[in-house]
Amino acid sequence: MISFHSMPPLRLLWSMACVLQACRAFDLSVSARLERTLPRMAPFRSVHLAMAESNDGKAAGVKKALFGRFRSKREVEKAEKIAPGQSLPDIEVDALLFNEDVEAGEEDALDVPVAVLPIGAALGNGTSILVGMPGAFTPTCNDRHLPGFVNNLDKLRALGVERVAVMTTNDRFVNSAWRNSVEACMQTKSGLIMLSDADGDIVKALGLVDDMGFGLGVRSQRFVLVLEDGVVKHVAVDEGSSDLKSTSAEATIEYLQQTRGAGAAASSQVNDTRPAILAAAALLILLAAYYATTNDALMPQSIGYQKIPSM
Repeated sequence: MISFHSMPPLRLLWSMACVLQACRAFDLSVSARLERTLPRMAPFRSVHLAMAESNDGKAAGVKKALFGRFRSKREVEKAEKIAPGQSLPDIEVDALLFNEDVEAGEEDALDVPVAVLPIGAALGNGTSILVGMPGAFTPTCNDRHLPGFVNNLDKLRALGVERVAVMTTNDRFVNSAWRNSVEACMQTKSGLIMLSDADGDIVKALGLVDDMGFGLGVRSQRFVLVLEDGVVKHVAVDEGSSDLKSTSAEATIEYLQQTRGAGAAASSQVNDTRPAILAAAALLILLAAYYATTNDALMPQSIGYQKIPSM
């Protein structure tokens, strides 16, 4: 062990100068490394600063630092929301075609046959339903919304619905893979028409579009339109990407049952009045015949005229 007390004064000063020089060189090296490293450590530094703000603001500060990319919603330019009595816009959509010869879930992902046609032509005449969903494979759409309409398609057809179409702002390849996945999971053909509004032109024209935040962007709102010959009769919208209340298959069936029930009741009332009207008409005819025969009986017999002989 070296003892500084046994060293000559000049040697001691020299040793101390060497140590100081080494420390200075080390400090410069560390500073250079920090200058190169700190920019990459900026997110962690921001987390540290956010956590140091206050005990009450720790959670908010950390969330802002770590999840700042998950931005709030942005305003989206769109038309006024479509209302009952209005017609669908004349905008084309990709309609996925059915392949009846292929089992559920066995379609080729690279072969997605589609028909490009106006949205109104895709839904056709008669009673049809257009269901808008925020996105394929998203939790609520995948687990509840789409399977709900697959399971209740027969009930909807029994209520007079001819076609049910599901539309998202995904491209046709994503929608095809989504349909195949759901069909394979449910072990059945969906029977639903899948529509792709990849550019979002239709949902913007319908006024049924929203910004879902970072990672999702501009998407279709969750909505249901009930149409008669292309004219909107009913509009239902659920806000956000997870709510499913007024646009569910069950809620749509309830609406159709109420409207069909009201129509049937009105028709029944009309039918119930017809026997009374017929009975009243028959009574009038009988009364008219009775008065006609009575008047004939009361009329005096004709005595005729006698010919006066000529002079």
